[in-house]
Amino acid sequence: MTIQEISKLSNEQLLQHIESLNSIIEQNESALIELSENIKSAEILKKIPTPVQSMDELVPNTTYYIVNIYGPSGFDYVVADMQHSYQIKEYVDKKILHHTSQNAIAHTKAFIELNGGVF
Repeated sequence: MTIQEISKLSNEQLLQHIESLNSIIEQNESALIELSENIKSAEILKKIPTPVQSMDELVPNTTYYIVNIYGPSGFDYVVADMQHSYQIKEYVDKKILHHTSQNAIAHTKAFIELNGGVF
């Protein structure tokens, strides 16, 4: 709308136009905030190292590391053996088992950060 067109509007029409513009601004602000949050989430997700993908990757009697958001270290560990096979399969299926403690910690930190927390 041009300045000439705006100058011809009544006060009521002008208020309606302003309300319409405010609504458009609010929608754009919401969209920008959502976009910003999505970009932040994508950046955090990039920090997650690839976990163990299948039971076939496991070497018997080797220690593997589990994402642990509750403990102060950020990880727990388990040895790949017959005694723990059911438990390990659950960790593999949940994509929270890693070859190194550093990767488990990075995964834990990313998970906590993604949820707005601080590790």
